Amino acid sequence: YDPEKATELFKEAWDGQVWEDGFTLVFGYQLWAKDVSVVAYDCLAESLTEINPKFNLVLQEGVWPTVLYWPLGLAVEAGGPDPRVLNTRYKSDNLFASYFRYHNTTVDDLLAAADGETDISQRVEYLHQAQELIDAEIPLILTVYCPEWHAMRDYMSGYYFQPMWQTLMGDVYELDGK
Repeated sequence: YDPEKATELFKEAWDGQVWEDGFTLVFGYQLWAKDVSVVAYDCLAESLTEINPKFNLVLQEGVWPTVLYWPLGLAVEAGGPDPRVLNTRYKSDNLFASYFRYHNTTVDDLLAAADGETDISQRVEYLHQAQELIDAEIPLILTVYCPEWHAMRDYMSGYYFQPMWQTLMGDVYELDGK
């Protein structure tokens, strides 16, 4: 978070036109993420207004895939123990990259090289290089996970909590007859 750097960059954008004229952007979210989205929107809108009162955000609920056409919004990024998760999100020929039109042949080549590499230290190096490019090219604000509460009766068993991928899909469990 660096308001001074943001001010400098906004003043340079489109030869100062962004700074002089301001802008209005839609900040999109889906209903299942309303609580977190409203907080993120409030923080971002307040920060932008402090930088320049001509900068405006409009909060808008939308449905999939409408939110993909808005310039700004809340997305869910699930990490995992295998760094190959980068392929799912950022490799050009995979589904999620197509959603937000991300394409970088260098990233694609690094991810492909990592997939084919058996030397773990070299694989990590390829993934680090890819991650650095992704971080530089895709503007994002990292936040913490959404808090989740899980409760069940003591006679329930077979429910497996998956911390990597929790969305409001309902409770999934197996009944084992106990």
